[in-house]
Amino acid sequence: MDDKVLAAQKWVNKTYAGVSGYTRCPEDGRTGWATMYSLTMGLQKELGISPVVANFGAGTLAKLTAHGSIGPDEPNVNIRKIVQHAMFCKGYWGGDGEGNFDLLMAESVAAFKTDAGLGETSGMVQPKIFKALLTMDAYVLLAGGSEKVQSIQRWLNGRYVNKSTFFIGPCDGHFSRDVQQALMKAIQYEVGIPEDQATGVFGPGTQAGLKSHPVAQGDSGIFVQLFSAACVFNEPVNDGVSTYVTSFKSAFDSSLKEFVEQFPAVLRAGCDRSWRLPDMGAIADLDRRP
Repeated sequence: MDDKVLAAQKWVNKTYAGVSGYTRCPEDGRTGWATMYSLTMGLQKELGISPVVANFGAGTLAKLTAHGSIGPDEPNVNIRKIVQHAMFCKGYWGGDGEGNFDLLMAESVAAFKTDAGLGETSGMVQPKIFKALLTMDAYVLLAGGSEKVQSIQRWLNGRYVNKSTFFIGPCDGHFSRDVQQALMKAIQYEVGIPEDQATGVFGPGTQAGLKSHPVAQGDSGIFVQLFSAACVFNEPVNDGVSTYVTSFKSAFDSSLKEFVEQFPAVLRAGCDRSWRLPDMGAIADLDRRP
């Protein structure tokens, strides 16, 4: 039981008890989705959304974007308090809980951004940062997680956070469907699919876009990075004799070629020298994993 989480639960339940659509969270001092949803509904109330719902969707993000970033000069004290309580629930210092957005609070926000892989590390809470704070995603390495996977998660966040259809994902070192979708969106952005059409689904448009971007040993650049990321997400590979692993890299070297050659033929291009990136999509597709 965490006293700061308990304080957040009691505050949000008391403050928004009479709001249309509001759902109380348990007052048990344990962070969970119920608490995050209650804080989200509190934010919606402050943004003028009615009735409130247990979801930080496009409507909430649009309202928050129109409102602007949250910082020391935010006039709505309850919005500042929601940021503080969310920070505590994520395991970061959240200030005094009274809405005072001081230097320590700003430093805590900056630390969260660093953990998420973002290059912009001011103390301001931008809309996508606020959205990330109100999830149960972790931004530190969790038990059983891979530092290599975490480095890719942070890279994806840092490179694509300003894309309209990309949202800050977990940096916990675990491959998941959310991470797979982030990788797919990255592929879509890089092959030229418009942002508003980047869904994270490996469909015909993505496959068609990848056909013009083959990668081979000796190549370097963004498509090698995406390809190697997909490979890391699927390691280790065992051919019955040896176990193969790889690393996230921007240059297609002999070790990456050796790793890819261990994949079954259905996941590889039928070519001695060039691996077509449509096959990367298959490698990255969670549903195809054994």
